[in-house]
Amino acid sequence: MPLILVSRSGDRKVNNISLEAKVHRDYWVPYKNPGDQHFQYRQENEDLPNISVVTDSSGKANLQFTPSKPGSYRFTVQGRDAKGNSISKEFYAWIVDRDETFYGDQDGNLSLRSDKQKYTPGGVVNVTVSSVIGDRDVLLTVERARVKRFQIVHLNGKSGRVSIPLESGDMPNIFLGASSFSDYKFDSANTNITVSPDQPKLYSFSYPYLGDGICTTSNNYENCQSASNDCSCNPNNLV
Repeated sequence: MPLILVSRSGDRKVNNISLEAKVHRDYWVPYKNPGDQHFQYRQENEDLPNISVVTDSSGKANLQFTPSKPGSYRFTVQGRDAKGNSISKEFYAWIVDRDETFYGDQDGNLSLRSDKQKYTPGGVVNVTVSSVIGDRDVLLTVERARVKRFQIVHLNGKSGRVSIPLESGDMPNIFLGASSFSDYKFDSANTNITVSPDQPKLYSFSYPYLGDGICTTSNNYENCQSASNDCSCNPNNLV
């Protein structure tokens, strides 16, 4: 791991500075008691031997470390500059086993594609779920702040189409999520679905001399779609 010592003022010595890194490991070990259905976890932690390095002429040093166990590693690098001031920096690295599940973001193994960009309450979202890995089960969720609805979708091949009815509580938007385990990692994808309010209602009206027509509001005569702007809309007669 490369380290670079930088002088904030630009005139401080950065070469030949001794640095020491303290290494601490945390890990949650899964276990299951006899008769239990679900796994529980206990914390495992340890302090590893310190690592000492010295910066070169340009303030660079290379921290040599080979982890032997999975877990979260905290590196606390400390030292003193040429004037004796204390310097310190802390950073982390997460190490996993080859056969351990990795929880990643969208990486192309799963994808979601909706048939439209905007929907209205009561409409239906037709979404295509695609996967690099075929013939798998995918958890499809409807979310906003929490999981509102969910279903299991089985893909025959590498894609499937799902119809999701929208509810009035889905305004102004929802998130569709797809997730599934492969042999070596956890795949996931999500997409934002915009759900706009209902479109303006159309009201029918009847004017004694101009005949029938429609308007978009019950109190804005200028929206009346007829030859006259002084028509009267009847909100009881929807069209």
